[in-house]
Amino acid sequence: MTILVTGGTGLVGTRLLPRLIDAGHTCRALVRPGKALPAGASAVAGDVLDSTSLSPAVDGGTAIIHLAPLFRNATDEETRKVNLEGSRNLIAAAKPRAPQARFIMASHRACLR
Repeated sequence: MTILVTGGTGLVGTRLLPRLIDAGHTCRALVRPGKALPAGASAVAGDVLDSTSLSPAVDGGTAIIHLAPLFRNATDEETRKVNLEGSRNLIAAAKPRAPQARFIMASHRACLR
C-alpha cells in the first residue's frame, strides 16, 4: 500500500509514519521546505494551498491520510482557507491521479469555524 500523509512533520504525523513504515507500507509525506521526516518516509515538497504541488504527492497512492489542518495561532480566515480549500485541493488532485485511494481526514472541531 502506498500512503500519502499530509502533516507528516506534525505531532500526529511523526508518530503515525514510523508505525505505517514498520507495518510494511510505502509512505510519502507532503512537506514544506526545511522540514525533516521520520526515517523511511519519502518527502514530496508541496503545500495543500498550492494545487500544482499536489499531483506528484498523490500519484498512484492507495490511501491519503490528511493530517494538515490548521487550528493553532491562526485567524479564522487562515484556518478556513487551509482546512477547507487545502482539503478541496487535495481531493481534486487525487481524483485523476489516485481515483481508488481511500481518503482519511483527521481534524479538530475548531477547524470548522
